Amino acid sequence: MCETRKSTSQSEFVQKLLNHMHELQPTSTSHHDNRRPFMLPGLATATHAFVRNDTVKPALTPPYNGPYDVESRAPKTYVLKINNKSVTVSIDRIKPAFVSHSPEEAQHPVQLVPASGTKHQTTDSEEKQPTSTNLKTRLGRTVRLPSRYAL
Repeated sequence: MCETRKSTSQSEFVQKLLNHMHELQPTSTSHHDNRRPFMLPGLATATHAFVRNDTVKPALTPPYNGPYDVESRAPKTYVLKINNKSVTVSIDRIKPAFVSHSPEEAQHPVQLVPASGTKHQTTDSEEKQPTSTNLKTRLGRTVRLPSRYAL
């Protein structure tokens, strides 16, 4: 009597398990690619762009080539004019170039003005004369302090 009860309970269990498995519905998948890619500010309106060179380079080689003319834009790619050819480049490899279009700006570079209003100019004779402000290091090198730190 025990064996018949076990076989009935096992067959019931199997039947319930099969019914339960047939009732399961798959869950909907999530859409992970709904974010917009990062875009540098000014890239959407830039007329020129630099292209990052991803090759192995020797020391002191600039990481970007260009600037190149932007011909057209797509959400993820730009078409640039490189060596008189249209080349499609991903926006992950480019950054905007701000090029001066007026000839006046190109002829007159920006002049730097010192932050302090006073200008300290020394003549050659002043530099050669040893004074108490000309300090020497242990190796004999001359230390020239700015005027605000002078002794």
